Amino acid sequence: MNKLKKYSKVYIMFFILHVIFLIFSPNRIVGRTAIQKDDIKLHVYSQATTGAPQRISENDLAILKEKVKDTYPNVDSRDIELKGDTPFRHVADPAYIGCFTVYGKVTGTTRNETSGENTVAVLKVSYWDMPMFWYLFHYDSYITKVTLYILLPIFLIALVISIISFIPKNNFD
Repeated sequence: MNKLKKYSKVYIMFFILHVIFLIFSPNRIVGRTAIQKDDIKLHVYSQATTGAPQRISENDLAILKEKVKDTYPNVDSRDIELKGDTPFRHVADPAYIGCFTVYGKVTGTTRNETSGENTVAVLKVSYWDMPMFWYLFHYDSYITKVTLYILLPIFLIALVISIISFIPKNNFD
């Protein structure tokens, strides 16, 4: 029983570290097509509305303007419209994603739906990043879900064994 207590404590620590890794791990790249050499990478700030242009940072705005200045010189906005394989097709509420990174090509321009004034670039998304915790809710994350489903019962058993080991035993000698 002494070995079992030691192993259960080790397993409990392993499981807690596993869950912490899932929540706070670096971003996971998810997508349907490979990143091409001419794809640009933009950091997107998700908004609660779907279909509306998404915000991008000042640094990424400079990257976007540099990439599209010859073909689409009239793009003048901090927003960008995303098309294709975006996280919004995989996550129930896009507002929960927060910020994420997209990779893709600018395929045209459209009128900014939020302000109605500026023209924004339309980015055809090939890949996107999102925090690993939200990847759990992505429909393709079978491996992550299965590991949690298998590890959770073992964790509960190890937790019970650890709790039982701390209960004082009465000796009736």
